[in-house]
Amino acid sequence: MDISQRRSVRLTVDGKPLEGTLTVPRQPSDLVLFATGTAGAHLASLETKMVDHLHQLGLATLVVDLISPEEATERSNRLNIELLTSRLAIQFDWAANHVATADLGTILCGVGTGAAAAVNYLTSARREVGALTLLNGRVDLASVDFAGIDIPSFFFVDNSSAHLTECNREAYRALGVDHEHKHYLHAVSEDAVSVVARWLNSQVSSGTSHARALSRRDSRHGV
Repeated sequence: MDISQRRSVRLTVDGKPLEGTLTVPRQPSDLVLFATGTAGAHLASLETKMVDHLHQLGLATLVVDLISPEEATERSNRLNIELLTSRLAIQFDWAANHVATADLGTILCGVGTGAAAAVNYLTSARREVGALTLLNGRVDLASVDFAGIDIPSFFFVDNSSAHLTECNREAYRALGVDHEHKHYLHAVSEDAVSVVARWLNSQVSSGTSHARALSRRDSRHGV
């Protein structure tokens, strides 16, 4: 990767610095915005591998730690979904106003506890999101009805936890069966990076994420 296309990001919220990384390839097709519930996620192995893989597919990525290292010392903060959701909103605002990402369609990728924040944000905010991916998501911590999710969604669980797998299956079943919206559940012992990246790329290649985002925007404005 051309390192000139990767830059550090710092968002200051309530006097606390939230570190992140923005990666923008030449002529990006969409932005994958990560919601993570841990400090240092923008440097973590999984997120870094995912970013590198998506960059090769022409996707921009934004990974911002939703809690600071200081806040992460308190377990209650790592499980504070309301806090994570409010920080995710700030991350969206930043991307919407940054010159390199303002005009890109957005795909939301929630990881771990960040998945609960992603779902909560998605069902309450007015931001246009074309597709949703939840990676080993703590969907049991979400406080919304999954039936309200009406965009292409992909649930990935690596089967490392029976509890996590069952929670994701319950959330997936709550979505109902709607082939238009293309909801998928993938619960196997496979490499998350390649599996999730392939699905994300399929949404961009088919134009699904952009078309769904435009449809949601138009319906809200009465078009």
